[in-house]
Amino acid sequence: MILKPLTIGAVALGLAFIVTPPALLGQVALAPSTIMPGEWERITLRVVNQTDTATTAIRLTVPETIAILGVERSGAWEASVRTATGTSPQLIEWTGDSLARGQYRDFAFLGRLSADARRRTLIFPAAITRSNGAVVEWSNQAGAGAALEMNIVGTTRITAWGTFGLASVAVGIAVISLGLAISARGRGNTPN
Repeated sequence: MILKPLTIGAVALGLAFIVTPPALLGQVALAPSTIMPGEWERITLRVVNQTDTATTAIRLTVPETIAILGVERSGAWEASVRTATGTSPQLIEWTGDSLARGQYRDFAFLGRLSADARRRTLIFPAAITRSNGAVVEWSNQAGAGAALEMNIVGTTRITAWGTFGLASVAVGIAVISLGLAISARGRGNTPN
């Protein structure tokens, strides 16, 4: 029996929905997709509810290489920031309101990537809580959707203190060079 391309496509699509339930597809998104070392960036988590059960809490784990500088108010939602400890990562949690079916909201914060960050992919695990207590996660763990990602691009920049340090070294080298030149000239003018 020869399978037609249309049949193969339908089977593949069906398998994709079995592996990733429709409720997980497209419910959370992160922007921007790239960030530069040392840059301040407005990072936005977009959440859309595609189910009949209201979304009542949103949690975003933020990699420690990004400093959370502030969280933007989003309607009646209240944000709380938890700093990293030895046993838990830094995260932002929004609560106090809800999203009904077909509604979406952007949750934003201002973050700054450390200046010494190297090119790599940052992982942002996310979770939403439903009004019935169910929690849907995007964390790359078994049974969860793929975690949100952001790529570090560009090169490491020199901070203001780094620039000052390099300038100080350059001035030091110039002073030593000048001293050696004066010393050498002085030895050349001495009578025998």
